[in-house]
Amino acid sequence: MPSLPDRRGNAQRPPTTDSWFASFGKPCTYDLESLVQIGTMGKAHGLKGDARCAPMTDFPERFLDTKSVHLHNGKPPIPTVEVESARFQGQKLILKLAGISRPEEVSKVCNYQVCVGSDELVELDDGEYYHFELEGLDVLAARGGYAPVPLVYLDSVEIDAQPPDYLKQKQVRRPVS
Repeated sequence: MPSLPDRRGNAQRPPTTDSWFASFGKPCTYDLESLVQIGTMGKAHGLKGDARCAPMTDFPERFLDTKSVHLHNGKPPIPTVEVESARFQGQKLILKLAGISRPEEVSKVCNYQVCVGSDELVELDDGEYYHFELEGLDVLAARGGYAPVPLVYLDSVEIDAQPPDYLKQKQVRRPVS
């Protein structure tokens, strides 16, 4: 990238998003497979570096107690960033992350995934599971036999260990005349 002069005429390289992002936060200690998305960063909210966040969890109140998150855009580095504050304004979640103090900095992390480690998830009740715990399991198919769960696009799913009544009896459906 060519050098550009600053106000005094000195040659200077413009800062890039990648160099800013590499120095942003602390390095993530989790491997990529251990991260679970709980939200998506949105656009700036105000002038002090607050950002809207779209929660992707059944437990949006978890953000109020979360101390740090990992921002992920599909490629390294994945920084661990402290959550300075989290609040709800109506139905919108507003996050203030450490190291972000201007709307321009929020725009650099817009659409990034907000993740936590799988050991930081909210504990579920018996019989409730997260989607990543279900993927690849064999389940009883409605027409008999077992089939693997390919992908689940929900944050949590309840599964009843007992087969439903319609699988216990053979039902005959007749057209209504």
